[in-house]
Amino acid sequence: MKFRTRVALASSAAVAVAVLLVSWSAYLFTQRELVNQIDASLDERASSALREAGPASRDRLLARHLFSTIGEAFNRPRGNFDTLYGQVLNPDGTITSIGESGPTLPVDGSAALVQQGGMTRAFESVWAEGEHIRMISIAAPSGAVLQFARSLTETDETLSGLANRLALAGAVGLGLAGAAGVAVASRATRPIAALSAAAEHVASTNDLDARLTVNGNDELAQLATRFNEMLAALKSSKAVQHQLVRDASHELRTPLTALRMNADLLERAPDIDTDTRRQIVSEISTEVHELTALVTELVDTATDSRAEIAFTDVSLAAVAETAAADARRRSHRTIVVTADDSVVHGIRIELGRAIANLVQNAIKWSGAKTDIHIEVAAGVVTVIDEGTGVRAEELEKIFDRFYRTAEARQTAGSGLGLSIVKRIAEDHDGAVHAASTFGVGSRIGFSVPTKVPEG
Repeated sequence: MKFRTRVALASSAAVAVAVLLVSWSAYLFTQRELVNQIDASLDERASSALREAGPASRDRLLARHLFSTIGEAFNRPRGNFDTLYGQVLNPDGTITSIGESGPTLPVDGSAALVQQGGMTRAFESVWAEGEHIRMISIAAPSGAVLQFARSLTETDETLSGLANRLALAGAVGLGLAGAAGVAVASRATRPIAALSAAAEHVASTNDLDARLTVNGNDELAQLATRFNEMLAALKSSKAVQHQLVRDASHELRTPLTALRMNADLLERAPDIDTDTRRQIVSEISTEVHELTALVTELVDTATDSRAEIAFTDVSLAAVAETAAADARRRSHRTIVVTADDSVVHGIRIELGRAIANLVQNAIKWSGAKTDIHIEVAAGVVTVIDEGTGVRAEELEKIFDRFYRTAEARQTAGSGLGLSIVKRIAEDHDGAVHAASTFGVGSRIGFSVPTKVPEG
């Protein structure tokens, strides 16, 4: 079942329940009001009759006295609301009728309870000789019970007519409720239908420029806004992905071309001398090494380790010492670490990779006899070298993917190392920084928020 149909049925059912409750309440209220009016009339007539009967009501002539004083009220034509039926239930259980005609009123139930002294008066709706009547039984002197009754025929007809009108009004109301439910459901689900159509369009065409029109600020408008933001994020991600693929293909082309040329040379000249062959193999090994490093950096750039590894408390000093030890072992360079007790909340392996990339960059662009310094202070990591430095106009670009300075283009490399440092710093809510003097050296690093001491 479609969502629109469910909404229409739900709204129609709610209105239907409301209409039925209102109609039923109106019917019960009207019925109670009419019966209360009859009860008040019967009570007033019965009490008045007992008062008018006076002393005579104390003897067995009660019925005759009532007939002589108010008997004319019992002889009006039936169908008139004022027509009364009456009788006296004598203490010995015999019945004396009041008036010239009328059904015999039942004396069981409430009448017997009144005669026994359980109550002074009682009302009940009963059937007498096929006629629906409302009856009062009221205690009279000397243990007798006076019973008056009125016909409920006109009341029942009134209530029947009211029920028919309420049923008709309810049917019309239900029809209107159904139509209104369909209209409301159609209007309410219109934004959802638009969202579904937009999602289907994007899925079938890959058109990430599709956008929904946002009207208002309700939940559906917020859903449309989030959908538009999602498409914008997907478009940006796709653009970055395409740019990464284009840049990667450009960077991969050079080592692959060199490998192909050297391989072709070895294939075409099987009798090449040993020294030349050794040189070609060395070049192939170098290109394979560069290609491996490039692929590793591409994988690091394209993946997000942060989503896979939980954050923990990390000592930057310990991470810096580990990165420095690894670099010393590989390069045999002097690397000095000066660090405070900064502790950050992050991923140790990622922070280690960032520092290692900074150290590798410093090793690459500084002389073999110069020292490299790693400084750690208040969450700021800075790697200092005495190398060639970076020109001022290129300094702000060195953290871009695949960017290489004029000097770097003459050497092997991918231009991804510092971009990985930037990505790791931003993953830890930090930032990168760089300062350099061309021909003198550079200070390049990153900063991440330190953990606030507890207590």
